[in-house]
Amino acid sequence: RGDNSTSMSTLNSIDAFGSGTSSETNDGGNRKPRVAALANSPLAPLDFGASLVGLQQLDLEKLEALQLEDLECLDLNNVNLDNYGAFPFDLGNGRGRPGDHITAQQSVISLDEEIDKEELWKMVQDSKKENKKLNDRIKKLKSQLRRSETEFHNQLEKMKQACVEQKEKTQSLEKQLEEQTLHNESAADVLKDGYNQNLKTIVENSLKVHAKTQEHLESIPQALVVDSEKIRASKYAVEQVRLALTEKHKAHLKAIMETNKSNVENVKIQADYWIKKKDAECRRFVDDFNRYHKRRTKEIGEYRNEIKQLYDYCKDLTNVVNNIKQGRYKVRIPANNKISFQEICVRAEDNPDQSILSDKERLKLLNNQMRNLERFERAQETIAPTDRTARNEVPRPSSAHPRLKKTMSTSSINRPQSACVTPPVVTSQRGKLQLNNLLDSVTHDGVSLNACVDDMSADELRELVGALRNYFESDLAKSVIEEHVLKKISSTTTMSYLKTLEEGLETYKQSYKVEAENHKNLRIAYESLQRRHQKHLRAAAGGKIK
Repeated sequence: RGDNSTSMSTLNSIDAFGSGTSSETNDGGNRKPRVAALANSPLAPLDFGASLVGLQQLDLEKLEALQLEDLECLDLNNVNLDNYGAFPFDLGNGRGRPGDHITAQQSVISLDEEIDKEELWKMVQDSKKENKKLNDRIKKLKSQLRRSETEFHNQLEKMKQACVEQKEKTQSLEKQLEEQTLHNESAADVLKDGYNQNLKTIVENSLKVHAKTQEHLESIPQALVVDSEKIRASKYAVEQVRLALTEKHKAHLKAIMETNKSNVENVKIQADYWIKKKDAECRRFVDDFNRYHKRRTKEIGEYRNEIKQLYDYCKDLTNVVNNIKQGRYKVRIPANNKISFQEICVRAEDNPDQSILSDKERLKLLNNQMRNLERFERAQETIAPTDRTARNEVPRPSSAHPRLKKTMSTSSINRPQSACVTPPVVTSQRGKLQLNNLLDSVTHDGVSLNACVDDMSADELRELVGALRNYFESDLAKSVIEEHVLKKISSTTTMSYLKTLEEGLETYKQSYKVEAENHKNLRIAYESLQRRHQKHLRAAAGGKIK
C-alpha cells in the first residue's frame, strides 16, 4: 500500500493530471472549508487505477458544476490508498484505514507535483461533449425509428382496411353475379318456351295451309288447265314488256342519279363555302375579342394601380385628419392674426403625396373616367322627363341643347357593334354610378359587393376592395361575365346572321339526308330488278319457266 513505485506508475498512466506543486497543499487553512464542501463532489467516489479506465468512471453530470479551483482545493494530504495503489480521495467517508495516511501523504505530494489539472478538466469536457453528441444521435435515431414504426403501422392498417373493403366488394360482386345469372337463366327459359310455342303454332298453321291448298288443287276441273305453249307465249310477251320498261327505267334512273349527284356536289360546294365563311367570321370575332380582352386586361391593371395610389393617398389624408382631430399636431397662431386664424403644423412625413393630384399622367385613366362621367351626367340632365321615366332614372329639370341632341342621336345610330360589353348603369340621387347586373345581391367572403361606400370606414372599405378583388379573380365572376358577354353578343346582327347561316346549313343537311335515302332506295330497287332480270334470262336460256 505504501509503495511509491506503484503510486508513480499510477500517476504516469493518468496523463490528465499533469504536474502540480506540493506547496499548493500546504495552505489548508483556507481550503479546508472547500474540501468539506467537495465531500459530495464528482471526485469523491472516484478511484484512479493504473490506467485511464478510471476516467470513464467520472460522473459527467456532476463534473459539469465542478470548477478548476475545486480540484486545486482538494486536501490531497489526507488521501488514503486502497489495495490497488489508487487513491479514492477519502474526504471523511470512512473508506481509509488507520496508519496509512503517512504513506498516502507522501504519494499525494508527488501526485500533486505531476498532475495537470487543466488537462484533466479538458479531457473531462471533451468526454462530456462526445457523450452529449452520442446521446443526441441516439435520441435522433430513436425518433426516426419511432416515426418509421408509426408510418409502417399506419400503412399496414391502411392495407388491412383496403383488403377488407376489397373483400367486401368482391363478395358483393359475386352476389350480384349469382343474382344476374339466375335472372338470365329464368329469362332464357321464358324466351325458349315462347319460341317453342310460336314455332309449334307456325308449323301447325303451315300444315293446315298446305292441306287446304292440296284440297283446292284437287277440286280444280281438268278443263281449266291452260296449255303450256300459251303460257310460254304469254310469259314471253310479258318479258318483252318488262325488258322495255327496264330499259326505260334504267335511263330514267341514270338521269335521276346524275341530277342527284350534281345536286349533292352543289350542296357540298355551298356548305363548304358557308362553313369557310362562318369559320372566317368566327376567327375574326375571336381575334377581335382577344384584342379587346387584352386591351381591357391592361386597362384593368392600370385602373388597379391608379386606384391603389388613390387609396394610399386617401388613407394618408385620413390619417392626417384623424391626427388633427386627436390634437397630435402643433397649432401656430401668427402674431398679426386678427381673425383668430390658426395654422396646424403637420409633419412632413405625414403629408400625403400631392403629386398624385398635380401630375396628370399618374391618374390618367381615372381622370378620363371622371370626365366621361361628368359629360354623362350633363347629358342626362338634358334628357326629357318622359325618357327618364322610361329608363327608371331620376328626373332633372333641364332640357337638352339641340346640338347635343343631334350629337347624341348621331352617335347612337352610328355606334359600331363590337364585342365590348358595357354594363347598364343608373344615376342615383347622389350622382354616383352603380352596377345593376353584375353585383346585384352578390355576397363574397361575407361582404355585400353592392353595398354603399359613403358611410364605410377605412377598414370596411379595405375589406370591400379585397372582397371585390377576390370575387373578380374567382371562377364565379368569370362565368357571370362570360354569360353577360354572350347575352350582349347574341343580340347583335352578326349573331343573327350566323344563326341564319346555321339554319340554312341545317336545312341543306336535311335535304342531303333525304336525297341520300332516296338514292339508296332507288339503288336497292335497281339491284332487285337487275336480279329478277338475270333470273328470267337464265330461265329462258335453260328452257325452263317457273
